[in-house]
Amino acid sequence: GCTLPPENIITGLLTWYNGEHSTSSKIYDESGNSLHGTFIDGNTITIDGRFGHGIDFNGNSQSIDAGSISTFDLLKGTFEIWMYPRVIQSNDIVIAKSSSVLTTGNMKLAFGSNSCGLSGAKKISLIFEDNGNTYCANSNTPIIENTWTHITFTFGSSGMRLFINGKADGVNAFTGGMNNTSPNLMIGNLDSNASNLFDGILDEIMIWNDIRTNNQICNDIGGKVDINGNCMLPAPSPVTYPPIANAGIDQNVNEGDTVTLDCSGSIDPEGGSITYLWKRIDNREEVLTLDSPNSAFTIFTAPTLTLGQSSAIFSLQCMVIDLYGASSSDTISITVQAIPQPPV
Repeated sequence: GCTLPPENIITGLLTWYNGEHSTSSKIYDESGNSLHGTFIDGNTITIDGRFGHGIDFNGNSQSIDAGSISTFDLLKGTFEIWMYPRVIQSNDIVIAKSSSVLTTGNMKLAFGSNSCGLSGAKKISLIFEDNGNTYCANSNTPIIENTWTHITFTFGSSGMRLFINGKADGVNAFTGGMNNTSPNLMIGNLDSNASNLFDGILDEIMIWNDIRTNNQICNDIGGKVDINGNCMLPAPSPVTYPPIANAGIDQNVNEGDTVTLDCSGSIDPEGGSITYLWKRIDNREEVLTLDSPNSAFTIFTAPTLTLGQSSAIFSLQCMVIDLYGASSSDTISITVQAIPQPPV
């Protein structure tokens, strides 16, 4: 997960789940309020979060139960979530505090909601239920599978507002809140027995007890508001995997032999070009000169060993670096045998 700058850690942040700290049964709240969540059926923490680690949901049985404490009985608030849905199906739940028995103060964030007229659509709805009535703020922008999208919604005195990637996208004039203590706040599911579960990765789940402004929402996801009031996001950094170095196999040679080192078996998993850097990493006193240390292949002449030594091991390292500066290295050992000298 990401680390917000100190000026953004303000009064009002209730809960922050970012996947950086957890056990097999618990996801830790990073807000300082200790409102930790419980994994239902053992969610996986993945390194492929939006920022660092994220929380993986299998779409079949996994969710997070944040409990039913009165702290979440909010008449106004803001929820922020980075999501990476693998599969979007109608009525699948991203987050909810909703009871099928009670019909007041229920909240749901769901894909393609039947009750909001979006059945089959890859769009998202913020849904509140009050006194038997359903109020929806539907997104105009489709949610794309296998792509990171930031979702924010606010509710309270200014009505229901839905933001996608920092930009206002759906509204409803309903001014109610989550004033229903009974249901637990659930992430990825409606309740422990429901079947419409989120399938994908969630990261940076933040719950506030105030209504964040457009500027604050844009700033929270690293954007800047332009002179026209639009949230402008920076271009995403490329996801890169380090190259894999392969310095070849160890060799046995004699003094004075020409030795060829070969790092051409190194690869970049993304198919990009790589650069090479050979260097000697042993501390022996013999001189060893590489002819082309910045090439995949380099040559040196096996040195004459110190008098009285029958053999010596020299260690050389090949480092490979990709276009984004990611690197890895591999080491090879060259054993040099002394050539027996005729007796004097």
